[in-house]
Amino acid sequence: MELIPIFALGFLASYFGSLLGLGGGFILVPALHLLIGLSMRDAIFFSLVSILCISLIHNTRNRSLIRSNRQLLIPMAIFAVLGSLGGAYSQVFLKTQVLELSFGLLLVLVAVYLLSKPEPKISPKEKPLLLANFVQVVAGFLSGLFGIGGGILTVPALNRLIGYPLQESARISFFFIFVSSSVALAVLVRARREELELIPPLLLAALVIGSLTGAGFAMRSKISSEFLRKLFSITLLGVGLLQIWKTL
Repeated sequence: MELIPIFALGFLASYFGSLLGLGGGFILVPALHLLIGLSMRDAIFFSLVSILCISLIHNTRNRSLIRSNRQLLIPMAIFAVLGSLGGAYSQVFLKTQVLELSFGLLLVLVAVYLLSKPEPKISPKEKPLLLANFVQVVAGFLSGLFGIGGGILTVPALNRLIGYPLQESARISFFFIFVSSSVALAVLVRARREELELIPPLLLAALVIGSLTGAGFAMRSKISSEFLRKLFSITLLGVGLLQIWKTL
């Protein structure tokens, strides 16, 4: 009965997340929690499975770009792993109400950031790798804690700090999304094995199929990214406020 809604949410989250380079967790987690009724922790687990599938598709397509930049990306990925480990273990021990309220606040902050649309800076001649690595720690932490992928931080960091063009930054971000989501899933499967075994496999299958289908459609889409950014921002703001109101 829930297979079609789960498939649809996986499709939409993957489609919009792929176009924006964010992974889709910002859409999937609140939708699964507020609309489908999954617990916050289960919604995060579902989201991590989805963004892992999305990142696999994009990384396969972008493998030449990743390979040519591996000397820079692999060290940064190590910091993303450290952050993801911290976020996943924090999620296990945090109270549910704190997790829900924190996620609602994060959605509001991200919406305000996207609506403000700060102008990209000219990349410096010397790349501030230390700051970029710190950003990956934070992005990995948010990925492990909330199941969101971390693209909201990774894309501007790659663009502003390292100097990649914005489109390349969005493509490369899926490499870090894959790394962070893989590590977080490994931690959560080990820590919540008994609870996760109760999840019907068909629901996960519907989510995976929807996510893969959405990613495929996104690769052929020609919708204006500016229109999507505004729509996504306004939606995030409303969902974030709803999440905070529900928690309080």
